[in-house]
Amino acid sequence: MSDREALYRAAIGPKNQDYYLSRFLAFDEAGKAGPSWNWPAALLTFFWFIYRRMWAVGFAYLVAANLLAWIIGMIFGDIGPLIALIAQVALPGMYANMLYHAHCNQKIEEALAAGTDPAYQLGVLEGKGGTSRSGAIIGFVLLGFVVLGMLAAVAIPQYQTYLNKAKVAEAAALGRRAVESVEAYRRQHDELPAKLVEAGFIPTPPLHVYSIEMDGPAMVVTIRQGAGFPDGGRLIWELTESADGKTAWRCRAQRLPAPTLPEDCR
Repeated sequence: MSDREALYRAAIGPKNQDYYLSRFLAFDEAGKAGPSWNWPAALLTFFWFIYRRMWAVGFAYLVAANLLAWIIGMIFGDIGPLIALIAQVALPGMYANMLYHAHCNQKIEEALAAGTDPAYQLGVLEGKGGTSRSGAIIGFVLLGFVVLGMLAAVAIPQYQTYLNKAKVAEAAALGRRAVESVEAYRRQHDELPAKLVEAGFIPTPPLHVYSIEMDGPAMVVTIRQGAGFPDGGRLIWELTESADGKTAWRCRAQRLPAPTLPEDCR
């Protein structure tokens, strides 16, 4: 066994030692390192770098991968995420062996500079090289927090929209009942009531409804300002007449997000 091979073995550690050793010796024989496929690096990406104790490269990969995804998304639009994912897998797979070769050579140079005793040099490499199971576990834990954060970023707004939609639906149902009473009053008296109580409608609005009242010829439900409705909002029913003389109540909304509106108020 040559001295260089012994140093490589110490730097690589026992895990998949023969695989990496053959690649490193081939790089040395060719006089330069080049692309070669590495499945674990392609599939595990960041975690492979951390497992091989390439901390700086691993975190640099995270930054570069996110930057690459943003750039590709800007260029390719809807298919950008798929292209970015392929690139984020392919690039580590192609260049991991080359990066690991450079990393191990750096550690070897540091060990050679630390002392002249070969046994001491090998001991330094075995301590700094090899793999880090705890590092990989920490990486997976960090990824778990990232995934949870991403899920929360998606789920919380969707849940808030669901709650807001339910509140608007409740307000709209209250408004429709009021319109029914107003329309019955109009048919009986041939005019609109000035107040809902005149039409026999005495509402018990939920907490998120500030008021429900007649506003001239319109019936208005006002949503209270608060969580989900920073500017409040209104549902307005107005009596309209078609060209053939038929009348109908039409609903429209003010200052309410479109996704929260019922179909008849959009």
